[in-house]
Amino acid sequence: MPLNMLQSMCAYTEWANARLHTVLTGITEEEADRDLGGSFSTIRRTVWHLSLAESLWTQRLGGVDAPVLPPEPGGQSFTEELKAWVEFTSGLRAFADGLNGNDLESEIQYRKLDGSACQNRIGDIILHVCNHSTFHRGQLIHNLRQLGKPLLPNTDYITWCRGL
Repeated sequence: MPLNMLQSMCAYTEWANARLHTVLTGITEEEADRDLGGSFSTIRRTVWHLSLAESLWTQRLGGVDAPVLPPEPGGQSFTEELKAWVEFTSGLRAFADGLNGNDLESEIQYRKLDGSACQNRIGDIILHVCNHSTFHRGQLIHNLRQLGKPLLPNTDYITWCRGL
């Protein structure tokens, strides 16, 4: 995938996460912790998972050998957890914006959380993180509908493109 497309995907991910962040800031701590089923059972745990992934991958891409993980869910207010999530998303975009076309084929070596060694191309990692975010944003939208939240943002890629 060309560099400009990956950079656009990161910009889109930042935009879409920010739109969802706006709605999520309006839910209560109780709603954030309500068991709604799904991959991570609660909105708080899903947001934490997104924060974990975006933080971890951004640190790995930046060459950090022992990435610092975000605090476990519930260790701070939901508002603080949401703020951390959008900051991690911005960090990924900043990383992508600093790349040149040759960087995308470069491979990085890292360790998975279980300690096993891996390596992947930078371009593949960035695309993975953006796809991962899209998947879990869909889960969060579903969770918000379960809570009866009526005004949910359109986070479709084409909607972002129309605003350019």
